[in-house]
Amino acid sequence: MKIKNRRKRLHLAQAWRLKLMRFVIVSSFFILVLLGFAIYSFTMWFPIQRSLMQMGEAASFLVSAINGALKSLLLIFIAFLGYITVILFLLARQFIGPLVRLGKVMDDVAQRKYLERLRFRRTDEAIFHEIARDFNKILERIETDEALLAEALTLIEKGELEEAKTKIKERLKLVRKEEK
Repeated sequence: MKIKNRRKRLHLAQAWRLKLMRFVIVSSFFILVLLGFAIYSFTMWFPIQRSLMQMGEAASFLVSAINGALKSLLLIFIAFLGYITVILFLLARQFIGPLVRLGKVMDDVAQRKYLERLRFRRTDEAIFHEIARDFNKILERIETDEALLAEALTLIEKGELEEAKTKIKERLKLVRKEEK
């Protein structure tokens, strides 16, 4: 039995999202370093500030300039943190929604409800569309096999064993041909 290579090339959108996720991770690391620096600066600045305030007018200008710089640094940090939070929320939403829909359809299948097919939005990742296509093929096979079994059972109840046997053999041949 041959094993097919099921690996697919990354689509452009997937590659772009991978780069975006890498950017988010690197940016988050940068923010943490920046936050550490800001905390360190604030803790070290207050004793220095008290000493400088005792020196006079020129030192007070320096103190106000450094205070302004630290406030700006804090504002930049907060803005960047908000930006990263929004990006992470959007990425999470894009991956969680399709997984929730997949779980719902799988629950329906477990309850033998095959009417609803798995569909994803056009904006969802391409891999989810491939999963949906394959999952829907499986559902079609299950429906076909159940219909065949019901028909074979009816034929057996009527006493037409050979015809039921023939139908089951034909289906088995078709399944084996599809597997190759």
